[in-house]
Order: sequence, then structure tokens, then C-alpha cells
Amino acid sequence: MKGNEPKPLDLEGIKKETLDKFERLEDLKKIEYEKLTHSEKWDYLANLIKKHRSGEVNLFTSSYEMIIELTTEEIKQRIKSACEFYLRYKDNPELFSKNVFKIKWEFYSDIGHLIWNTDKNRWENYNEWLFRLTFKSVLEDEDGKA
Repeated sequence: MKGNEPKPLDLEGIKKETLDKFERLEDLKKIEYEKLTHSEKWDYLANLIKKHRSGEVNLFTSSYEMIIELTTEEIKQRIKSACEFYLRYKDNPELFSKNVFKIKWEFYSDIGHLIWNTDKNRWENYNEWLFRLTFKSVLEDEDGKA
């Protein structure tokens, strides 16, 4: 799949990217602070303390709030992408098999699309299988079973 195409939901990926963003933010703050002269550092700290006392900035949570906001937006985008992925391939195993990975499927007018689930060694409803695949990271229990 290409970079901007809809994808199944991946909560582990969100967790990793959030931690990476937090590390980059901390590194960026450190670099910016290190560029200041000695007197500028004192002015910077005095200004932060002043903002903290006035309630404008919470020294203890402002970085975390920024990370939470970024993470929330990332989760929204990932959920939207997963929904688009599901809707794009719903009722269309041929397109899925062409664009994502090869699957064995058949269509029956009375029951619809079926897919051969190699993990379970049986035929099952394609759309239900696709839903479980798309939202696997949300539907899994602690043992990794959906």
C-alpha cells in the first residue's frame, strides 16, 4: 500500500510515533535552550516562572498537553484512514486481492462474498473478515486473538 492510502488501524504504530514525537519535542526544547546565552537562559527561565505563576503556562504539563493533542489528532486520522480502508474494500474482494494482498474468494448470490481463511482453514464472510482485519489492533484481546 502507498503512503497516503487508507490503512487498517494500528495502535502500536500510534504509540511508537507518539513516543518518537515526544522525544523530538524534548530534543528540540533542549537544542533551543542550549543556543541561548547565559543571560538569555536566565531571562527565559524567569519568563517561564512568571507565566507559570500567572497560570498562563503549567511548567509540568504543557509539553504533555501538546503531546496529548498531537496524539489525539493522530488517532483521529488513523481511525479515519481505517474506515476509508474498510469502505474501499467492503464488498470488493477482487480489488482487495489486487491492491493489498492476494486472497482466495468466491461469490454466491444467496450468501455474498466468502474468503478462504487460511488461519482457520475454512470459508467465512468476506466483509466480517475485512472488518476484523481493519480493526484488529482494537479487537484483539491480551492474547492477540480477535
